[in-house]
Amino acid sequence: MENLLHDISWVIPYRDPLLTPIFRGFTWLGYLPFFLIFLSLSFWTWDKDKATRLAVLIALTGLLNAFLKDFWQDPRPPLEFRMDGDVGESYGLPSGHAQIATVMWLWLAYELRRTWAWIAALVIIVGVSSSRIYLGVHDLEDVSAGIALGLINLAMFGWFVSSHFQRWHDLHPAWQVALILGLQPIIYFVWPSETGASFGLALGLFLAGWWIGAKLNLHHFEFERHPEWWVAGIAGLVGVIGVFAFQTGITRALETLELKAHAPYITTFLIALYMTVLAPLAFRVARIGK
Repeated sequence: MENLLHDISWVIPYRDPLLTPIFRGFTWLGYLPFFLIFLSLSFWTWDKDKATRLAVLIALTGLLNAFLKDFWQDPRPPLEFRMDGDVGESYGLPSGHAQIATVMWLWLAYELRRTWAWIAALVIIVGVSSSRIYLGVHDLEDVSAGIALGLINLAMFGWFVSSHFQRWHDLHPAWQVALILGLQPIIYFVWPSETGASFGLALGLFLAGWWIGAKLNLHHFEFERHPEWWVAGIAGLVGVIGVFAFQTGITRALETLELKAHAPYITTFLIALYMTVLAPLAFRVARIGK
């Protein structure tokens, strides 16, 4: 059983030039650029409330995953197996790709309530999870734990958005934001490692920035996508290019101001505001949004 959970040498014979790009494609669905693109387009062109629930779910799941990685400090498979160089020196258990794929795609299927959505969700979850083993950056234990934790996260989040937490839903947005920001020092002090705490704070501030932007959007200008889909598509394309240009601009500005050490926190907070406030307002000014 120990070998089955941790030994991935069996995957080597199955690696093939035709399969590798497919698994790399699945694994890209678990990295930051994809989430920035997907959440932005969901907010701008689909449904702001559903996109906000999804953003909160992904942020909370990512926060839990990063905490458990640093808490358990379980090493990844040996370097000679790895085909994904983006994992850095992070730990393996649980797999963030598997955990976030589980919560993200099953929640979307639940929101859509369509048979095809459930089938697509299962295909993507299996594809993303198996890609981590194929690319040699996780073993079966990591992936299984990620999926299991994802299912637990889903159940907890479903409870959170229900009437059981009506007091939270009825709170004034200013109090909600204050409570989210008040969690940041707690995240820092309870985090198992000092280096990992910065990532936890970055996720927490992304959540705070998104929540501020979503509430400003709801109560002050209520952005809506352009009624013509082709115009909304242009807005989405321009906005996505803007996400990465904005990210690059913030990074360079912080380097100029000698604030590079604080870049992860400031950048994630401002990008969340860009996605929920700045871009929608720009769309309205440019008349490619309402």
